[in-house]
Amino acid sequence: ATQRSSVGQRLRNDVQTGCTAAMDQIKSELALGGYRAIDTATPISNASAGSITFEYWDDHAEPLVGHNNNTRVTYRRATTAESGGGPDGIKPGDLVRESYRYATPSGPFDTTPTKQVLVDNVLSLGFTYMQSDNTPWDGISLGGIKTIRPTLTCASSREDPVSGKTLKI
Repeated sequence: ATQRSSVGQRLRNDVQTGCTAAMDQIKSELALGGYRAIDTATPISNASAGSITFEYWDDHAEPLVGHNNNTRVTYRRATTAESGGGPDGIKPGDLVRESYRYATPSGPFDTTPTKQVLVDNVLSLGFTYMQSDNTPWDGISLGGIKTIRPTLTCASSREDPVSGKTLKI
């Protein structure tokens, strides 16, 4: 019983740690959205209920020949298996961060992203967009988005041996 309880606690800890770290990264990068962006009026280029693409100047970007530090980032939940993102590739349910760098001197952004899996077993990823008057975004003008509220629900990789249920956070 003690061993099963320990496994259950480890599962809870793994889900909570992974999901929290992913949410912290999303919120941190969203806070940078528009910082020294090429188009500061509309740094968001795609906004949907389940994904977002935006750009900012990354002061800590790795030097890349022929590119500056303008970075375009997409957050999305994978729905099919894909290559990239790590040694095992990307699996359905993975939270994927795609980043593109801006080619100098005059662009455009790279067409092939660098993919990174932030956490697996994501049940849902959502974004709620608000305008400056704190009303829901009209869905028309990307420049009208002033606040973004991300939500993330993750599950454990297996059932808790004590409860027999898959943990969700």
